[in-house]
Amino acid sequence: MSRLWRDQLEIFLAPDQVIIAGQSRGFKPSPLFRQRVMCPPLTDLTAKPLPWEQSLHQLEQLMESLNTQIKTGSELRITLADDFVRYAVIAPQPTLANPDELIAYAGFQMRETYGDRVEEWALSISSWDPLNGGLCAGVPLELLAALEHFAIRHELKLKY
Repeated sequence: MSRLWRDQLEIFLAPDQVIIAGQSRGFKPSPLFRQRVMCPPLTDLTAKPLPWEQSLHQLEQLMESLNTQIKTGSELRITLADDFVRYAVIAPQPTLANPDELIAYAGFQMRETYGDRVEEWALSISSWDPLNGGLCAGVPLELLAALEHFAIRHELKLKY
């Protein structure tokens, strides 16, 4: 199947809701479905789940209910709410000579702000200008791994 003909699946994850939307591709792309599910508040506070576990659980249940409408091999795009991402401003640094130094400096800035838990995050840096600075985002590696396994389990092509 050509990439141009793959259906698209868009998912938005937030602590309080999950939104999933499907669109068919082809000569006439058209919306297939759009579902929104609210995540119930946690009643058992002794278990201390990770902030994104409830949303991922709701997503799994939603996928089961939409199973017949989602085609194998569809392109998957996932958007995370800011609640699951941590940010830091990367100050202007004209002395940085290459991308490796920028990545190291961004990691340093994130550790200064958030401490050692940054070691368990995947870091991403915005387009960066040595004179204007940039923005660094950190997402838990555990969440990224769970989303990759989700895509594999449901036979979807994870785009981003």
